[in-house]
Amino acid sequence: MEEVHRVHQGDIGYPKRLAMLGRAAPGEIYIRGGWWVPEPLAVGIVGARKASEAGRDWSFRLAKLAGQHGLAVVSGGAFGIDRAAHEGALAGKARTAVVLPSPVDAPVPYAHRGLFMDVLAHGGTLLSEHGVRLRHRAPFATRNRLIAALSDVVVVVEAGERSGTRHTVKWSQRLGRLVGFVRWADDDSRGAGGRAVGGAWRVSTVEEILRVFGDMGSLNAKAFSSRRLSTQSARSEARIRPSKEVATPDVELTPERAALLKALCAPATFDGLMRHLGVSAEVLTRQLLEAEMSGEVERAGGRWRRCRS
Repeated sequence: MEEVHRVHQGDIGYPKRLAMLGRAAPGEIYIRGGWWVPEPLAVGIVGARKASEAGRDWSFRLAKLAGQHGLAVVSGGAFGIDRAAHEGALAGKARTAVVLPSPVDAPVPYAHRGLFMDVLAHGGTLLSEHGVRLRHRAPFATRNRLIAALSDVVVVVEAGERSGTRHTVKWSQRLGRLVGFVRWADDDSRGAGGRAVGGAWRVSTVEEILRVFGDMGSLNAKAFSSRRLSTQSARSEARIRPSKEVATPDVELTPERAALLKALCAPATFDGLMRHLGVSAEVLTRQLLEAEMSGEVERAGGRWRRCRS
């Protein structure tokens, strides 16, 4: 059995993205399988537990293709869309994180124990904010903020109008994440939850989602430089890691990049930037991810800002 690591906020093994939750960030988390340092780009895949075959297939294909392009996959380990996402991630050799509503030493649902063991065996992670002594399941909604925080883009594959997925969507938008939902037919109840999301991006194909992450060559180079480290090995490496990171190569300042940086003379939300620049959510997400990878911008408290030089 993989060792359970208790990681406090501020420790080397604590995911940096979780700190963006501010006061809602868990003071400590429990991890089986270790975390990745540095953190890879990740797509969060969420949706209904009672999913249709088409919805499960969509989730599987998205996760598999994401893995083949070096992205990590984040989901909640539940039935339906979540399970298909983790299975697709394994098929695509992606690192996948299961964010649980239960302790990592007693993951639920129990019917997915085999899946959880496969995730750990293939370099994935089980993560929870609940201690190992807790023997009751917390409400699913409480862990949804963690899924939102750990993802760069969140995709709602299939959800009814009253689906609990709406909690993940609300947190994603609060954190400035791009939210997409699969474009089912207008009269199809599977897309009701997505259509109710204001400012969300309607997705028609799996490939459309991957395009927002920018050039796949750069993406793979960044993603595969990440390594899975247990908490203890991360602490050991921290003692020999240089105090400063290697400088990022100079990036050509295109007119689009210049306009983005000018718009960020003060911190701004994703929606505010989209209105100010007059670009689509897909274009803005690509620009922000490229600028983030080059070290020019960063996210803080649900807003984007220029990095201090």
